[in-house]
Amino acid sequence: AASTSGIRGFHLTPQVRSEVERHSMIKFGKKFFRELKKPKTNNPVAEMLAYSKGKLADTVCMLPKQCRKVALNQYKYVQQYIGDVKTKTPPLVTLTKFVAGCFGDADLANEMFVYCIRATNNNPVKTSAMSGWELFALAVQILRPSPQMTGPLQAYCLQQMDSLSVPTLKLYASYCFRRLYYCNPVSEAPEESDIERMIKEPLRPSLFGGMLEDMMVFELSKDSNATVPRVIVALTEAIEAKNGFKTEGIFRIPADVQLLARIKDGLSQYNYEIPGRDPNVAAGLLKLWFRDMASPVVPIEFYDACIKARTSYPELRALIDQFPPGNAAVLEHLILFLQRMAAPEVAAVTKMEADNLAMVFAPNVIRQKDSNSDTLFAMATYQQDVLRTLIENYTQ
Repeated sequence: AASTSGIRGFHLTPQVRSEVERHSMIKFGKKFFRELKKPKTNNPVAEMLAYSKGKLADTVCMLPKQCRKVALNQYKYVQQYIGDVKTKTPPLVTLTKFVAGCFGDADLANEMFVYCIRATNNNPVKTSAMSGWELFALAVQILRPSPQMTGPLQAYCLQQMDSLSVPTLKLYASYCFRRLYYCNPVSEAPEESDIERMIKEPLRPSLFGGMLEDMMVFELSKDSNATVPRVIVALTEAIEAKNGFKTEGIFRIPADVQLLARIKDGLSQYNYEIPGRDPNVAAGLLKLWFRDMASPVVPIEFYDACIKARTSYPELRALIDQFPPGNAAVLEHLILFLQRMAAPEVAAVTKMEADNLAMVFAPNVIRQKDSNSDTLFAMATYQQDVLRTLIENYTQ
């Protein structure tokens, strides 16, 4: 079973916790940080990672010479945003400058994450610490730490998630951890409106492109009895209400693009009404919801085991029983819906048997964190086997 994180709606599997806790930012720093010329303590790495209101004389990480001036200028934006340096520049403009200065620059990514740690690590001022975590939430969405830093950075966020007592800060630390562990950064530079949304993502998650755990935390804050995000209930009910079970090619016939985009915008504002009579709109949005999810319904730590057990329902069921409750509940909701869709009397009309449904949904429900087109193609049949096995055998 998944272990609790102290946040209702989010559970951490024991295997992930044990994997991450092996790492340490202190160990990373001893290998990759510059030597502190005049340390004030006998632990210079911890000193470089600790909150401080003062300026930096040099970068923390060992960077190419041409990057050091840019990095220190970035630190100025960090200090301005968290309130340590006075500025007349609006906070959102400061963040926009921060993003412009480091987006897409792999050499700067590690240094920017160190700055996020310095802004949040035992920051005694609540408003400043909150701004530091907003910056951290932004960084994990736009930057990719080096492979050597990824584990230590996850370990820092996990430690903060466990130790912080302020619920909102704990939620942000949890978000940053999960985003680092489960997701890749965005591929396009965010605009100012995107940045404004990104820093509030842990509190008001995106229904399309967000993480399932965040949606569950948000849902439970509104309805203590919720088991799945309301959006999946609204979409599956709309498909049935609009005669999707009597529509040939459902999930394969594309919906009107403009109408789909308009209803998606409404759902993104937590308006769950699906207007119109066309079931293909709700069907298209259901596929899009699963496809855009930042972390897949089948947690990535279970990917290999699920592929291995793809034709054995007892083995797959044993794995699902270990999923975080939100993931297991969403997968069950989808499978039970697809089972009804695959019933012989329905499939005779829709032409969407279990094989076809598995082909449509498998790539969106079970996927690896990092995969190229060749890997996706090679694994597609195995992924479909997993979903087909569940559709044909699943019982509550």
